[in-house]
Amino acid sequence: MKSTMRKLMKPALLRALLLAAVSIPCLTAAAAEFVVFVVDGITYSDLGTNAVAVTDFSENVKDAVIPETVKYKGRNYAVIAVKLDYWKKSSSELTTLSTPASVVEIEYSGFNAYNYSAEALFPKLKAVNVSADNPSYSSQDGVLYNKSKTMLLSMPKASELTNFDIPQSVTSIADDAFQGCTMLESVSFPASVTSIGSYAFRGCTSLESVSFPASVTTIDDYAFSGCTALESVSIPASVTTIGDSAFLDCTSLVSITIPNSVTKIGSSAFGGLCRTVTVTCEATEPVELESGQPFSEMTLMYGTLYVPMGSKQKYRNAEGWSDFDNIKEIGE
Repeated sequence: MKSTMRKLMKPALLRALLLAAVSIPCLTAAAAEFVVFVVDGITYSDLGTNAVAVTDFSENVKDAVIPETVKYKGRNYAVIAVKLDYWKKSSSELTTLSTPASVVEIEYSGFNAYNYSAEALFPKLKAVNVSADNPSYSSQDGVLYNKSKTMLLSMPKASELTNFDIPQSVTSIADDAFQGCTMLESVSFPASVTSIGSYAFRGCTSLESVSFPASVTTIDDYAFSGCTALESVSIPASVTTIGDSAFLDCTSLVSITIPNSVTKIGSSAFGGLCRTVTVTCEATEPVELESGQPFSEMTLMYGTLYVPMGSKQKYRNAEGWSDFDNIKEIGE
């Protein structure tokens, strides 16, 4: 029996060894084909099939012009993407970035992002310019959009635009779109905009005024967090959702108006406020605060909550709202 088993195992073992011998060189060859290289201060990473993505820029590069093709060791590669490395140190000198028609994928949130050391990836980037022939993206005044300009994707951190009117074609603001744009003082939304993404205006420390249209339905998580110059927020009657920490640490806020259209207010939506704040809620029935307390301890202790006539007791009995020390009816 043992002899029979050995006879049966030998061919199987031989086949396995032969397969391993063939596979290892193939894997080695495949690994060898993947390359990362630098040409003119731009780092490219191999995506396979003779295509590469831009992943980094040397610190001395100020005005980067991405080519449609790049040659390395006698081989031509098509440049089809910008995929930024979030582990990298900040590219402190990059001021303008121009992309060709061949780039059909851009990790646009990286232009306003921070690395894992909390450093801005591109603190001096002023403009992103896209070829008019690009099938996926467009740009105007250095601001990046999708091709049809229905979504605003990114205003670079160092943009010198201070008073910005969002184009009429835009319907949504992408996550991180204006994050860290410290020179931005005011922004006006067209009536077409319905949603404002997470972190969209986070850290816009000079932003003093925001004009919301009646079309906006969602203000997402952290959308305006850290906008320390913002003094008042009047949310339009179209809004149904205010996300977690949406206005967190807006330390200059003194007046907040919440319309009766709002059905969800996230945890710490108005947290971190340190002034005496007036909060006006237009809903006769208190919104259920399912996510947690939206307001800071300072606001609850020293602020004033104004509610519709005949609603004071409802707010006094409602979880979360009852934490306000001072509740008055509008007109008192």
